[in-house]
Amino acid sequence: MILATETFLKAANDGTKIVPGHGPVATKANLQEFHDMLVTARDRVKKLFDAGKSEQEVLAADPLADLNTKWAAPQGITSGPSFLRNVYNSFRNHN
Repeated sequence: MILATETFLKAANDGTKIVPGHGPVATKANLQEFHDMLVTARDRVKKLFDAGKSEQEVLAADPLADLNTKWAAPQGITSGPSFLRNVYNSFRNHN
């Protein structure tokens, strides 16, 4: 998802309208904010993964709690625990 948003950011300009699969029509600035959230989530979870934490330990630590206020459903586009599991497992699947 990070690579995809980076590709779209390179192609977009300040007048670009982005029609996402979920949520309202977005701007390049909205996409940048989403990208930044993804990078933050990746970095936080990778730190725990690299420290040898299990999926359950990462879920219990809830390293994305502050992001869930904006980004987790129902107002956002992710499910907090489900998104956290996906991020965690993206590292397990690439090692």
